[in-house]
Amino acid sequence: MNNEASIRQSVARIKADLRSMATALESYFVDYNRYPSNPQNLTTPVAYLTQLFGDPFAKGNESLQVGVTENSDNWKAYSVGPDQEDNKGEIVYDPTNGTISKGDIIREKQ
Repeated sequence: MNNEASIRQSVARIKADLRSMATALESYFVDYNRYPSNPQNLTTPVAYLTQLFGDPFAKGNESLQVGVTENSDNWKAYSVGPDQEDNKGEIVYDPTNGTISKGDIIREKQ
């Protein structure tokens, strides 16, 4: 994926998917008073999401990544971003340096 327009479109889609993921995570928290230890728990048995969102920048057929802190009180969801390197959500993607800048597209609990 190297077309500038398709990269910008994918980034926008990922940001929308991350917003939906955030809503699902917070809904799960309301029901269980903790965040899920496994993202699959957002799809079954209760469908907070109908399916996990794919990551168009990931190598292979991977979904967006979700990490929950050990005590289940915080979360971070992310895409590996246009550079296709998984920075574990530690480096934030900034398109002002070019659409294929380093970093992950991140959304975390506010």
